[in-house]
Amino acid sequence: AAPLILTPPYPLLRQEITLQFVGASDGFDPGGITTCFLAYLGTGTQNKATLFDTAAYLRLRLGNLGVSPRQISEVVLSHVHEDHLAGLFELLLMGEQRIRLITSDIIYASLLSLLAGVLGISEKETAGLFDFYPLNPGRPLVLEDRTFEAIYATHTVPTLAVRVNGLCYSGDMRYDEEWFAELEKDGVISAERRAELVRFAEGAKVLVQDVGGGAVHTTLTPEVLSTLAAKSQRLVLAHTSKHLLPDNQSDLTNKIEFASSGHVTALGDYVPTEMDSERLETISACPLFARLSIADRTQLAQRALVTSWEPGRVIVRDGDRSDGQTYIVHTGLVEVWNAAGLALVIGRGTSVGERGALQGEMRTGTMIARGPVQLLGFSREVFGPVAEKLGLASAFDRADWLWRHPTFAHLAWGQLLDLALDFRPIQLPPGDRLFTINDVSDDFFMLVSGSIALESGAGELIGELTAPGEFFGGRGAILGTPRNTTAYATAPSSVWALPAPALQRLQFVYPNLALHLRSVEMARLGHAPLIPFAPPAPPTKPGA
Repeated sequence: AAPLILTPPYPLLRQEITLQFVGASDGFDPGGITTCFLAYLGTGTQNKATLFDTAAYLRLRLGNLGVSPRQISEVVLSHVHEDHLAGLFELLLMGEQRIRLITSDIIYASLLSLLAGVLGISEKETAGLFDFYPLNPGRPLVLEDRTFEAIYATHTVPTLAVRVNGLCYSGDMRYDEEWFAELEKDGVISAERRAELVRFAEGAKVLVQDVGGGAVHTTLTPEVLSTLAAKSQRLVLAHTSKHLLPDNQSDLTNKIEFASSGHVTALGDYVPTEMDSERLETISACPLFARLSIADRTQLAQRALVTSWEPGRVIVRDGDRSDGQTYIVHTGLVEVWNAAGLALVIGRGTSVGERGALQGEMRTGTMIARGPVQLLGFSREVFGPVAEKLGLASAFDRADWLWRHPTFAHLAWGQLLDLALDFRPIQLPPGDRLFTINDVSDDFFMLVSGSIALESGAGELIGELTAPGEFFGGRGAILGTPRNTTAYATAPSSVWALPAPALQRLQFVYPNLALHLRSVEMARLGHAPLIPFAPPAPPTKPGA
């Protein structure tokens, strides 16, 4: 599936507070993207963004902005209405890293229940998909150089309004001081609660305010607008598709703006930027290249060749001889087509062309720019030493095999190559044991060929694994328990082991694959797996 609308990539010049809106509309606008924005806070050139709420089709929309999920430091979730969390599933399962999620304990409990129901797993398993950082009213949260504070907003479900380093985000909130006074008079809220609501945004440098209107969102009246504008240096109005100010408010236009998809607003000192730092961020967002030291990545950034491509331009054509270049998507989105049709859409930090660069093979896919695109290119002379340092040649065959496994078919070949580096091949003659019951081991295994028998402590045959691509033995690694079976080869067998450090890396880099491995183990505890195994079939390779 693809969204009807992508976020337009407007120029972004970093300042002390810089906001880039993925969307700024409400949940009932068929022509808009729901409110969701990136906040770059501080003057450090390597700062990552804080993402506030998560619009649907988030990875594609971020990709069109030239932003990789790896460039997101944490996600602030204001509440569990669908227009604010639709994109969270993508970040959890396909976000290429383990996310830090900030919300309150009450909202977290609701979120776990919702996610577990959608994913078909337990709340305990759901909690293992991300790192939860509680942000509760009256209890600030400090992460690196950012201090988060929160109150509960006035909405239909528990909703956070959040302050951090000069930025205030209302969440979904009906703000109306006359209404607050009525609620206090009627005994619905206390004087302290009324004061909390009125004062929370005071002194903010930038206030992002919900003005969706109606009973549970802020309705823009002259009085409300004047009150909100007085609270901050800049007022950004969001969660609406109606960009109309009340009459006779022209005197406020110099400090008020409506957010929209792609809108950028910034305040404070400018952040010095260097071309090399942007290239370094892109290289570091690529899992394969991120294995290099920061010194090696910095040197690569200096030697990268940036090329620009117009929308619809063919970058690489299937059957062309390799030009020796390895590419990383720097900005924009690239479509990868094979004989069966559109295979992948890749964004910033995804590498392609490794095989052609090192082995001189024909290109095995067509790459087309979806919108304006920039690529970082590395010649064979530049990429060769990198490949040697990472030991890529030894992993080529494993990457090809992984690609034929349905669990991994959605990954680009460069990502498979990265994954293949973590697997350790083991050859077993008939009768050799792989592990014994009650062993303490944290390796996960995948059968590549042959057959593996599983025996109980009493020596009874439990079953025999014969399907290539079958995962087994992961309970110790995932649940921290001793082996509950003995495994041995009944025919010449090839098995790949995924050691504990590699499994931990998998949780961060490919969380969707880690979820699949968990589902396999849960299936053996009587739960249906989320992703049933299907025998691999050799399709056409994606662009390489």
